[in-house]
Amino acid sequence: MIRRKIHNRLIRIVELTLEKSKILSDLYTKFFTRMTLNEFDMAELPDKAKILVIGSGPVPHTLLILGSKRNWLITGIDRDERAIKKAKLMIKKRKLEKNVLLKNQDGLTVNLSDYNLVVIAHGVEPKDKLLERIIKDASPKTLILYRTTW
Repeated sequence: MIRRKIHNRLIRIVELTLEKSKILSDLYTKFFTRMTLNEFDMAELPDKAKILVIGSGPVPHTLLILGSKRNWLITGIDRDERAIKKAKLMIKKRKLEKNVLLKNQDGLTVNLSDYNLVVIAHGVEPKDKLLERIIKDASPKTLILYRTTW
């Protein structure tokens, strides 16, 4: 638990640094592209699938990748208002507003209806409560992608 908290803090620090540079944030996103596409292709989602990413962060690499490579409607949420503002700038610069939406919301209170897939980012806390809430409130047909580094 302590290692996970330290890891999550380090990732936040890295992303706060990367958000200041388009070149660095693009390299960061490129690093995750193949892995992210492979990960989401396993879900076999249809065109126009609705995806919710909880904990999109200031460098929303998952949203950037999926928004540019898949024909899905992607909503990213983060409870950090500053992270959402930074992420919105990245989405706008890359002209992905058509299928990527960002909101300042908490995963414990967001409306879960109508999503084909809900993604819990690796840095989101409290993960256990969030997973319980999604299992309880989402449609039985909704897939859940629970990211973890451990």
